[in-house]
Amino acid sequence: RYTTSLNTVDAVVTGTLFDLPGGEAGLAVGGQFRRETLGFASDPDSRNRNLTFLFTGPDFNEAQTVWAAFAELGL
Repeated sequence: RYTTSLNTVDAVVTGTLFDLPGGEAGLAVGGQFRRETLGFASDPDSRNRNLTFLFTGPDFNEAQTVWAAFAELGL
């Protein structure tokens, strides 16, 4: 049995900083947090070698956490 999850939080703020002769100067800043998990648990018969499958492997549980940030200046 495979299990997977994805949790994401995004935040973005945009606005005008000041006026220029050619238009407004804008700023955008933001960030993201992401957590991903992936796991596999074989059935008890497979673990006890009562059954054999060609496309299987050991049980595992893995996770990854990602942080990201950005800033943009529009002139």
